[in-house]
Amino acid sequence: MSPPDESGEVFEVGLLVCADDMGLCAQRDSGILSAFSQGIVSSASLLVTGSTAQDAARRAKEEGLMLGLHLNLTEGPPVRDENDVHTLVEEVGRSWWPGDGCGERRKEFKGKQGLRDSVERREVSLDQVSLEVQAQLQAFLDITGYIPLHVDGHQHCHVIAGIAAVVARVCRRFGVRCIRVPCEGYESFKHVEPPSRADFCWQVSGLARDARLMFREEG
Repeated sequence: MSPPDESGEVFEVGLLVCADDMGLCAQRDSGILSAFSQGIVSSASLLVTGSTAQDAARRAKEEGLMLGLHLNLTEGPPVRDENDVHTLVEEVGRSWWPGDGCGERRKEFKGKQGLRDSVERREVSLDQVSLEVQAQLQAFLDITGYIPLHVDGHQHCHVIAGIAAVVARVCRRFGVRCIRVPCEGYESFKHVEPPSRADFCWQVSGLARDARLMFREEG
């Protein structure tokens, strides 16, 4: 139970376990649905850029699994035409992203560090970020027929400085009421190896604390 709030009310606090990357491939989808059927997973986040997104949404609906949007700005191809979001993509020699185009040369997102480096160098157009976020939210609506239960970010792209403000504004416009924020203390991942990965987690947590304020301001 939670401590009483200012009104004196006490609320029951539950554990929510959300599985990311649904829609990436059939194997991932089956694993998530199996975990849901066993009571291990409470909800899932759908990658609308994934190769099995539509089928994953259908299967989730049949099983009663509600979905959020797993916003993706770091891996695979965008929803928008690559020319509309050219500051977010680069040419890859051999795509690993499952589905059509796997193994081919094409334009894809720059990766989790590539995106962060490009934002830091001010090479990313936030207007183009807005276009892609809108496109993914609209794709989610088209696929599922409802507003996402929540929004979170593939590789935590949604809390990157600059991008977070765009995500907050677009989500408010679409009526999204919940954005998942990865705020954790260093104790949660100081054991992570290699140390560079632990440092990345710590940086993400710091960005998330700042992003949470923006998300709250946008409602």
